[in-house]
Amino acid sequence: MTEKKKHIKIIATGGTIAGSGNSPTTITGYTPGTKDIKEIIKDIPLVTEENEISYQQLFNIDSVDMTNELMIQLAKHLQKSLEDESIDGAVVTLGTDTLEEVGYFLHLVLNTDKPVILVGAVRPATAIGTDGLINLHQAINVAADNQSVNKGVLIVMNSRILSARYVTKVNTTMTDAFQSLETGAIGNIVGDRVYYFYDRPSFKHTHETIFDINDLTWLPKVSIVIAHQGDDNFQIKEAVNRKCEGLIIATAGGYTISTKISEYLKNIVTSNIKIVRTSRLGHGITSKTHLENEYNFIASETLNANKSRILLMLLIKYKIKNNDLQDYFNKY
Repeated sequence: MTEKKKHIKIIATGGTIAGSGNSPTTITGYTPGTKDIKEIIKDIPLVTEENEISYQQLFNIDSVDMTNELMIQLAKHLQKSLEDESIDGAVVTLGTDTLEEVGYFLHLVLNTDKPVILVGAVRPATAIGTDGLINLHQAINVAADNQSVNKGVLIVMNSRILSARYVTKVNTTMTDAFQSLETGAIGNIVGDRVYYFYDRPSFKHTHETIFDINDLTWLPKVSIVIAHQGDDNFQIKEAVNRKCEGLIIATAGGYTISTKISEYLKNIVTSNIKIVRTSRLGHGITSKTHLENEYNFIASETLNANKSRILLMLLIKYKIKNNDLQDYFNKY
């Protein structure tokens, strides 16, 4: 008996995977989001023969232009698609520069146990050795695999399967740009076979979270401030003056703040500003210390600055009480 084909919906949003350059060796200086998904999908006929594929070009942008409004639009569209009983899983093509933030947002707000795979490319579609086609081919295979159910949002890049909770971009131009530095990949793809090492991410995601994309039409303003040598607290002052509801302070090491920043924070009323302390470093844990009590901070724990911003926006929007914020950073 022939197994029924899986119906995988591809939602395209642009990025390098849909980018074009003037030279086949160009991996910089190209224009992201110029090719339609219909053009791209025709170059991987085998995977489209093995599965039932539908696709839609939702928008076609450079991912640095992914606003909160577009991110919400994408999530709502995904949720509606996944509620269609005929669809077994979804693949989203997008740019890599903000992929980890969009992925974590979707990981928190989608109410589904169906596979959702994010995929992009480091080399544009017109470059020799573009990684976009193999990444997309593998992403479809992972979305169609029964093992991918109830693992939250996954990223497939460079033959690795990565959780949206842990993944980060670590290189500007190499095809292995996406890694989970502390936890590692949760699976690999070899040929057309999907191998999972771990069952699922341990933090809350998708249908386990309190968040619901149907509740969201906007997100509050939260800024990221990156500490540096000679920091004169100008960035923090600007964030306060611009009435940000939340602030992520990416400290130089992770456990200290400069004298100028500490003096400024002591002399302003921050009761209406939720402040998360994290690190500007690529990985590591920023755990709770005396600073959280002294300045009413929230420790980011295992989230980096970009993902801390995503979670804090949602927590502010849901009016989570100050005393409970740290617990959410521990569990999400």
